[in-house]
This record gives sequence, C-alpha cells and structure tokens, in this order.
Amino acid sequence: MSQSESSLTPGVVSKILKDGDGDGILSSEEVYVQVLGTKVISSEEKKYRLCISDGVHRTSTVLFRPQSLTLTNPPQNNSIINIGNKRSYVEIIRGRTAWFINSFKVISSPSEQIGSPINFSQSIATPEASCDTERKVSIPNTPVKRPLTDKDDGTLRKWSNSRGEGVVFNVTLQDVSGEILATGFNETAKKLFPILVEGKAFCISGAQIKAVKDRRYNSTGHNYEMGLTEHTVVVYLWMIHIADKVSNDVVNVVGIVVSFGSIQEISVSQGARTVLKRDMTLRDNSGECNGGSTVNVTLWDAKTNIDDGKIEVEKSIIALRNAKIRINQVAQPINIFACLKFAVYITEIKRDKLMFKACETCHKKVSETTKNNTNGDQEISEKVYICRSCNTHSNHFIWRYILNVGLADFSGHNWATVFDLVAFKMFGGMHATDLNNIMENNFNEFNQHIHSCQYNRWWLKIKAKVETWQKATRLKLIVIDCEKVNNKSENERLQSETEALECKYLSLSL
Repeated sequence: MSQSESSLTPGVVSKILKDGDGDGILSSEEVYVQVLGTKVISSEEKKYRLCISDGVHRTSTVLFRPQSLTLTNPPQNNSIINIGNKRSYVEIIRGRTAWFINSFKVISSPSEQIGSPINFSQSIATPEASCDTERKVSIPNTPVKRPLTDKDDGTLRKWSNSRGEGVVFNVTLQDVSGEILATGFNETAKKLFPILVEGKAFCISGAQIKAVKDRRYNSTGHNYEMGLTEHTVVVYLWMIHIADKVSNDVVNVVGIVVSFGSIQEISVSQGARTVLKRDMTLRDNSGECNGGSTVNVTLWDAKTNIDDGKIEVEKSIIALRNAKIRINQVAQPINIFACLKFAVYITEIKRDKLMFKACETCHKKVSETTKNNTNGDQEISEKVYICRSCNTHSNHFIWRYILNVGLADFSGHNWATVFDLVAFKMFGGMHATDLNNIMENNFNEFNQHIHSCQYNRWWLKIKAKVETWQKATRLKLIVIDCEKVNNKSENERLQSETEALECKYLSLSL
C-alpha cells in the first residue's frame, strides 16, 4: 500500500453501506475519503452529489449544507477530506443505506486518484454505473424478473408540454432486493399498460436503466429507474393456457419455484452417453385453486447449472424463455387446473361406486386377498387387505367416499368427482362406514340419504383439471368444497339487486 492509500480510511465504504455500522464509524474523529467527482443537485437548496472513495470502493453521497451553516464550495476533485466526528450520517430509506455529509475538512489535494476503486453496489439489481457521470445502460438480453406491486389506477395519464403531448404510465417492480420504478410513454405505454397487471410476475427485457433525476416523481428509494421503450419485451404467459398448446410449441412463462430438484445424471441412447437433468415445478396464480396453476419443468445439461443457494422454494421467481412443450403420452397427465365456484343442482349420484375400501393409516385404496391358515386339521380362510402405499397387510380397513355426481345449471350438465371429506359434509356429517351399514341393513333409509343430496341447489367450489392421456384431452371436475344454498337469503339478495336495477332504470328514464 502506498503512502497516499494509507492516508484513506480502508474499507469504510463497505463497512458503512454493507455492514450497517455507519453511526459507530462516523462518530470517530478521523474518517478519510477521497472526492472523485462532484455534481450540483440543487444550488438553491445547497445540495451536491459527491463520488467518494476509500481506495477500494467508491460510492455516491449527498453533501447537504443546512441553512444555518455558511455555504462553501464543494471540495475539489481528488481532495482528501475528513468526514468523521459526526460530520456525516447515514439513514435507511426503503431498505437501502443513504449517506449524507453535512460538513467536511479538507486534509490535502493530491493531483491523482488514489488506488483503483470499484463501484460499490448495495444490490445485485443495481447497475454499477459510474458515480460521477450519468449513464444509460441498455439491457436487451438481460431479463429482469420481478413482480409488479403498484400500477397507475384506471387509465393512462395524459401529458403535454411545448414539445407535444401524449400518454404515460408508471409501474413499481419489486423483488427481494427492493423496488424500482418503470415508466412508459406514448405507443409503448399503450402497448404495455394492459399487459402489466398488478400482483403478477413478469420478465422484462430491452428496457433502459437510467439514474433518477427527480425524486419527487420516484418514491422507491432506488438510485435508478427503468425506461420502457419500443424495444422492451414483457414475457408472461398464464400457465393455465399451456393446456392449449401442443408438443414442440415454444412458450415464455414466469412462475414461483414450488419445488427444485437436484442434478441427476442419466444414460441415453442405450447407454452410449450420459446427460444432466434437473426437475422443478413452477406456479402462478392463474386460478384460485391451491394457489394457482403449476407446470413441471425439466432442465438439461448446461441449463441445470443453477446455484442451489440462490433458489428459495415458494420465494424465488424464475422466467423461462423459449421453453419447448413436451407432452408425455405414457406418464402422468399435465396438471393444469383452475378453481371456480358455482351454484348448481345435483341431479344424480351414481350408486354403483359410492365408496372404496381404504387403509386405516394412509387412507389409500387397498387390495383384497384371501389367506389360508391351518388350525389343526381345519383350514381357515381369512381376508387380508394390502396397502401398497404403506407396504402393509391388515385384517381391517375403513370405507371412504368417492362419489360420481351429475351437476346441472341453466348452461348444461356435467359430471364431477367428490372425495371423502367433501362427501362427508354433503351427507350431513355421516361417515362412509355408517352409510355402508345403512345400505346393507335398510335400503330404503339408504335411498333417503341419497335423495337428500339430490335436486337441491348447492354452492360448489370445483377444480377444473385438464388431463392429456394418449393424445386425448379431457376436462375433469373435482368438487373441493360444498355448501347448501340458503334459499331465503338468496331470495333476499336477488330481490335487493332487482330493486336496485329498477331504481337505476327509473332514474335513467327521468
């Protein structure tokens, strides 16, 4: 280290901005930094932006001279100044450390820059632009994956000045590193405004990154903002729409990581070579059932090289570009689903398959077999129930519901499946074992229980699931919740809405 470098306080930039020890360090008598550049923010408010260096890192600070102090010129470039003894302070603004200087003492004025400091960035999402100049950085091939947290309400805002007029809109994008403002004008605004939906995740590329000029129009606390241009590409596809695609279609999609597997090495071409494979599952909220729609993703070879430490399940967002659809005709069907809530009539419950024999432990279906035992000269046969899920054998089982019900409303008729917990609620809290006992001992009473569910109006929450199997696609409906319609309250609601409509049309006619 040269004598000039030793005159600076080493590591002070990192300690203050990264370690958060600003108050302790800046209270000391001596904190020496070098001024690399200055820029006037507001001469009226006596504000300057200083680029300072500790010989290792450089960063931007704000020189703010209160009205009670005598205004002096900012330090010259390459000056070494002392900002210790509470001459400067730090504040946390929207999760980021901002450094302010209210006074300084010039120690010396070297003719050259000390060391080769690099720009210190508090966030990987912040471009490392030079702190003494303003740069615009185009990122056409570097997607920014962020959820949209705030958007201008209603329609596009209009602007006009001496140069013309047009429309503009702003959106706030957020990820784990913080928030950044994005702005679009005119044709770009008209194109992207309906696409960017609040609360959804997007992959944005082809935008411009520029320093914030006026904090009055940017409350994110970020030093930079995004400019959306005619070259900006917004990547987003509802996962539920993947069901409409066919094999070899190419899609772009963004989703939250639900599961993230480890790298596997598998043999292909009859063992002639090996490839790397990694499986993961992504989810978005295109559908209100179980958090949204999911899609299984397989990464191959070089694409599997993702740092596991950077992926957090249920937190990390991944954008896929040019992903190819593969529909496996032999394995499990594609799980693309959505949830809907309807008021429908149950017109029929098939009696031939109301319930099944299940394992007492895991409640999965069991298979029945006969085991012969010898007791002296007598051979005794007993039934044994095998659970392949638990890999156990037992002499006992429990009954579980699996109903196939017909649903109808004004639009048509369809069939749906009702599993045990919902069927238990549908039969008024009666277990499948109890209903089976009634069926075996009193068939008339059994029919009464079946009819009590039929020809009544129900609020049903239904999961609509698209399944593809051996090139055939079908829609499978599963009832995941049920509640009988309260006719009295429903009639009161309809009457209230009818009266409101009558008042509306009456006022229009007047």
